[in-house]
Amino acid sequence: MAQVDDSGGYPAGFGGSGEEREAEISGTRNRSVRSRLSRVRRGIAGHRVISGLVVVALIGGSVYAYYETKPRSSAALVTEPVSLATIRQEISITGTLEPQTDLGLLFGTTGIVSKINVISGQKVVAGTVLATLDTTTLNDQIAQAETTLSAARANLASAEGALPLTEQSNSDGLSQTQLTVQQDSAKLATDQSTLTLDQAIANNWCQADASSSECVSAQQAFTSAQATVQTDQQNLASDQESVTATQAKNTQSVDSANAAIAQDQTSYNNAVASLGAANSALNACTSGSTGTGATSCTQESQAVTAAQGQVSSASTSLSNAQTALTDTEAQNAVSLAQAQLAVTDATQKLATDQTTLNLDKAIASGGCSADPSSSECSQAQSAVTSQTQVVTSDQYQLATAQSQIPSTQAKNTQAVQQSQSAISADEAQVANDQATLATDQASLAQAEIVAPISGVVDQINITVGLSGSAGTSASASSTGPTGAIILSSPGGYEVQGSVSDAQISQVQLGEQATIVPAGATTPVYGTVTQITPQATITSGVASYPIVVSITDANPNLYSGVKVTSKAPQLFAGASAQVALIVKQATNVLSVPTSAVHTVGSLSYVLVKSANKEKRVIVSVGAADAQYTQVLSGLKLGESVVLANRALAIPSSPGGFGGGFGGKGLGGGGGFVRRAIVGG
Repeated sequence: MAQVDDSGGYPAGFGGSGEEREAEISGTRNRSVRSRLSRVRRGIAGHRVISGLVVVALIGGSVYAYYETKPRSSAALVTEPVSLATIRQEISITGTLEPQTDLGLLFGTTGIVSKINVISGQKVVAGTVLATLDTTTLNDQIAQAETTLSAARANLASAEGALPLTEQSNSDGLSQTQLTVQQDSAKLATDQSTLTLDQAIANNWCQADASSSECVSAQQAFTSAQATVQTDQQNLASDQESVTATQAKNTQSVDSANAAIAQDQTSYNNAVASLGAANSALNACTSGSTGTGATSCTQESQAVTAAQGQVSSASTSLSNAQTALTDTEAQNAVSLAQAQLAVTDATQKLATDQTTLNLDKAIASGGCSADPSSSECSQAQSAVTSQTQVVTSDQYQLATAQSQIPSTQAKNTQAVQQSQSAISADEAQVANDQATLATDQASLAQAEIVAPISGVVDQINITVGLSGSAGTSASASSTGPTGAIILSSPGGYEVQGSVSDAQISQVQLGEQATIVPAGATTPVYGTVTQITPQATITSGVASYPIVVSITDANPNLYSGVKVTSKAPQLFAGASAQVALIVKQATNVLSVPTSAVHTVGSLSYVLVKSANKEKRVIVSVGAADAQYTQVLSGLKLGESVVLANRALAIPSSPGGFGGGFGGKGLGGGGGFVRRAIVGG
């Protein structure tokens, strides 16, 4: 605040004693005054440069702080690359060797018999397709529905990807406009200070001699400064209008993007409904209500392949939603930084204008005491009045800026919650697609009767064009076996055993098994030929009897191995260890099981990207104690994180991604086999 002395009421810094002011009027101190004015103006110009640098530094610092969140030291991360492998998932049980009886074979589902590939009395080998059901009637409609669904999902993903780009572009444009307004506001404050200084100098000089050259020069400087301030005010008003226009444009573009998403979402919902209708029609077909007499299940296999593409597309949509969440958080961080910066600028401007107001008051009260009616005094009083209005406006703007911080935070929180809701919806869709794929695969396998063992076809109890009943295969009873096809294997052996209630859902007819009889050093091989759906309860523990018939080894699982059912080391009543192969994947993408985290029905891994960890949702398939198959979400050679040595050992599990461990799906023991193919 300027100081007022007792010699004449003028602010300190604009003159000394009364005699010295008279000397200034006579011209003896003109150079000193001009020098002082020059230094003040240079200082103001320097202040404007510093203010601009502070604004840029604040915005730049906020953006840098967001994008460099949570860096990790590369040395602290333990990683392993995604590789190609063969994974075999097994369940181990103990059973008893018994002579093999006739088998009654049934379809796994109900439908119209489309083809019978054998005749009574024909010899067959294990794995021979004996009969098939007609499942082709609505395959074309299902394929079309899946194609439509894939297109709708692709359009939805495209719209969701365009929205964050539009919002980011809008944010960048608005930030640049707001920065221009802030720079013009700083320039206006600087020029206003210059105008105040010119007013003080003009008042001091012009009270002595209004016609002097110094007074005329000061009045000209004052007039010029007024013009400069008016120009600044016009520029500020123009910039504020530009902000309003930019906000309107941004709102319109975001509304357009949201409208596109809504339209794509409608298409997506319609496609899902179409797929549901098509699946219902297929179920009706397989239940025996329709049929055209097709001769194979090629179309159903194509439906499974299309369902796999559907799962991959859903995973892509989920990844896009995560990207949208990240972009939303970036936008929120920038928006909050801008709001806080506006508060800081408003505070600084209020302090500057308050100082100017105090100076104007001092000039008015000191300069006008000699002649209150003079034009110089009137101008000083007008300056005080004008500056008071400016300070009042600054106070209002500061309060407004402060009130915008909570609303900005609330808006940011709402945006994050909306993005998280979108991710949850995508996660649910991924789980639904995985279930659909599993259903299609099971349906494909159940549409055929496949010989589980080598033997002779005794009876054929089905007819092409008529319904084939569903059920589980059964060995002979006292009245003989029943089934669509009766298969006998004289001299053969089987293992009778049981699985637990936790394992029964993984066991399917036709699954291959490795059998090691008691006292033997080499294994024999077989397939699951009977599953009893009714549990046997012993001491409160449920178990389900199954039968594994010894037959030739499946060449897809055991390369170069062939075993006959008359192997000399087999003895009735002997015990045997059986490893049921419930799932196998050959030459597939895999990661260490310890790298896979599971929450509910969803799985994810942490991928090393630069020096940071990124969570990636994955679909998983076969798994053993060491490795897990990855169906989608990763590429060959990517590095997945096994551990972070920089983190402390947690005292208890908790939080998303903590305490869930790997996804080990192996049964109660068994053999762990994994052959690295590549990578």
